Amino acid sequence: MYTAQPWSIKGFDEEECKQQILHNLQEQYNTIYSCLFVPAATGSNERLLIATYSNGDIRVFNHQRVCRAWLETRTEQGHDASWQGHTGAAYAAALMQTGGQWLLATAGDDGYVRLWHEADITAAATTNSEASAQPAADADGMDMNTDSQQQSVVAAAAVQIPHVSNPLGISEGNQPAAQVLAVNEQHQQLFVGASDGGVHVVDVPHLLAGAAGAAGPNIPQQSATAAIRSLSGHAAGVLGLDYSAATQQLASGSEDGTVRIWDCTTLQCINTISPCNEVVVPQDQPLQQLRCVMSKPVTCLKFDQGGRWLLAGNGNGSLTLWNCTLNAPAKHKGTSKSTPQALLLTPSTVYMAGTDKRLYRYTFLLEDAKTFQIGAESAYGMALDAETGMLAVCGSKGCIDLLSPIGATLGVIRPPSSVLIN
Repeated sequence: MYTAQPWSIKGFDEEECKQQILHNLQEQYNTIYSCLFVPAATGSNERLLIATYSNGDIRVFNHQRVCRAWLETRTEQGHDASWQGHTGAAYAAALMQTGGQWLLATAGDDGYVRLWHEADITAAATTNSEASAQPAADADGMDMNTDSQQQSVVAAAAVQIPHVSNPLGISEGNQPAAQVLAVNEQHQQLFVGASDGGVHVVDVPHLLAGAAGAAGPNIPQQSATAAIRSLSGHAAGVLGLDYSAATQQLASGSEDGTVRIWDCTTLQCINTISPCNEVVVPQDQPLQQLRCVMSKPVTCLKFDQGGRWLLAGNGNGSLTLWNCTLNAPAKHKGTSKSTPQALLLTPSTVYMAGTDKRLYRYTFLLEDAKTFQIGAESAYGMALDAETGMLAVCGSKGCIDLLSPIGATLGVIRPPSSVLIN
């Protein structure tokens, strides 16, 4: 992959200039679908943020340096490591701890779920950071500061999710995309929502064991079948997924306009609701469930920490707060002209971002809305750093904004906007 860099006018190369312009244009149209903070290792100075891109890249940033560069000089810091994680878009990322080590899970348009050792990622970022701190010299002895090179991070395991039949026969015969992820650390499970409406439960230790006995990260079909259990019910793609450790329940939100609640001890669907219409959909009336397809999609969802409340974003530009104890809607609120696409809940606050250049902050009961400007014209992902309270919001045009809990900008990540000539 070509790496953009400044050059001296004395050694001007027309072809290289064209390459850099093309690279910059491609970066301008790159979408970041998800981002997450990596918990800091004991004694480590690395404070890492991982983001997944529409071109399949997985990139790692040192968010401490990003914030320092922005606050001190209003300059932007590039990534510390990057590698091709998926063929096609990388839609989702999640972290889980297994065997005392952190694993990064990513899901992509190619239908693969891949696992990466966090230690390998940190090592790649650290190596590249140290190398970039020492400028290389060109032929004329001039310093040439280059952007981060692509790294060779090898997946620990990879599996392609199977097709699941659904009531409408969507994506029949086609490989479904793996679109969203959720984690059950206690039982070492990874939940995957797919574009054909399937919800898959991946046994992570089984997957790692299968990869250990294979020649590469892709495990044999027999091992893959044993490592994955598939759940059907949605009539269209799954756009939102969240797991509540407190209740051991999984919520899946779909383009079919419904949220299905699954009991993870039995892997059975125990409830179906239509947040947009604020109603419970009877389990024994499949035709009524299919009528929900005419409703707007459920674009994102989140449980609260206790699993007693579920917040869903709807395609008609609204939020629905659902009381899981009473199995009834508690609040339904319009979100101006923005369709929710990313949610984040704390015990007292709701953050929402979507199809405009603003981050919305509400009280937990969706009152007292405040808005903050962000760079992405359409936001798709949001993350919270538990250590500092910092928020990361990512989306279109390769934008990531790092914000304080009250919305102050602490750092920004943007693609290159122009060709620089010394």
